[in-house]
Amino acid sequence: MPSQEDILLDAMRDGMTITPDLAHALCGTYACHSVMARIRKRGFDIACDMKRHGRSVWGEYRLVGQVDLAL
Repeated sequence: MPSQEDILLDAMRDGMTITPDLAHALCGTYACHSVMARIRKRGFDIACDMKRHGRSVWGEYRLVGQVDLAL
């Protein structure tokens, strides 16, 4: 079974932007900030754009550069 990191990393490699709702739909977590921190520790450059709608604030994550590291 793939890890949460692998699932979200594969989605970003496919060009997707990861939101908390998408992270939950793909791998069952709303704590995508924690998963992104673990992906960054693996050497990937992940950008976070903060979004706001009314009183709600969330981060949207995307892969900035491709890195060829073995998973």
